[in-house]
Amino acid sequence: MTLDTESVHTQEAMEEMNWLLCDYAQDPKRDGLNALNLLMGLSGVMVEACYMFEQPDDALDGMIEKLARQLMCFPSHDELPTEFVPAPYVIDQQSEQGRDVARHILKRNFDEPHAFADMIIQLVQHHILQLESIDIPRDESFRMLIEFAQRGMVLEIAAQELCDVLIEKKVGCEQWTLAECISALSGLSGYKVAIWYQNLQGFPRQKARAQAAMFQQIVDVMTREAVRYGIAGGTDWTFGLPANDVEANPPSLLISGVLPFCETFFNAVRAFDPIFQATALAKAAGRMVAVASGGEMPDVSPVIAKPLAMAAMTESYRSLL
Repeated sequence: MTLDTESVHTQEAMEEMNWLLCDYAQDPKRDGLNALNLLMGLSGVMVEACYMFEQPDDALDGMIEKLARQLMCFPSHDELPTEFVPAPYVIDQQSEQGRDVARHILKRNFDEPHAFADMIIQLVQHHILQLESIDIPRDESFRMLIEFAQRGMVLEIAAQELCDVLIEKKVGCEQWTLAECISALSGLSGYKVAIWYQNLQGFPRQKARAQAAMFQQIVDVMTREAVRYGIAGGTDWTFGLPANDVEANPPSLLISGVLPFCETFFNAVRAFDPIFQATALAKAAGRMVAVASGGEMPDVSPVIAKPLAMAAMTESYRSLL
């Protein structure tokens, strides 16, 4: 590819990526872009670019340093208000859309990771400067971008690490089945949502609404991840679930088997929020469903794996309420 052809190729890719990200970031409640959704999408593109390198976390640090030089500023040191930062499941959803955009563009034969990363840095710089033109200071949007990228990276690392550890230690050494791994991860995710609910403040009716909405959001993380990795979507996730008036029957032994190293991992990455942990576990559970149910000869049929995961999450969640 000649220099001119390569330049045109890169420009076309940037324009398409820009269009897709802006389309995902549209705010249905008003005519225009949602700045937070745009930054979360850009963070996902950055995370995907980092996985072209052997050490993705180091690659992310390098991209942030390059961005600081290009923007000629450091990210704001002000603490982000808790209520201002989107929930972990929102960050996961929006950043995964950004990752999908990056994977789509990578099909254009961007084989050189540094060239692709440089293109992403140009795109991010453009949008941060555009946000500054509508009175969002560049150091603040830079800080939010970093926050989203780091959280998205931790969620991805968690999904990979937790699945790998289960397969290596529980399946390989203790002869667990993949079905038991699915139940353990999804069950612990439901348990973490229940822990969050126990600490929730407010009136009973408000808590009940928040409880139902939060649990559904975590369920959606698990189902989206399974579908993303090849499991067919559908309504059969809830097939055969016990009625609400039946006593809860969580997979307690399986949960206790994975709890120690899950807690060790979350402490290592300083992820102490129960909903962040629930999101990471749900993401890992969805990926485990895909691992167990994929291929022509699956270890666990999708018809069994999907309701199994849902039952474990639901029963564990109900057991503490």
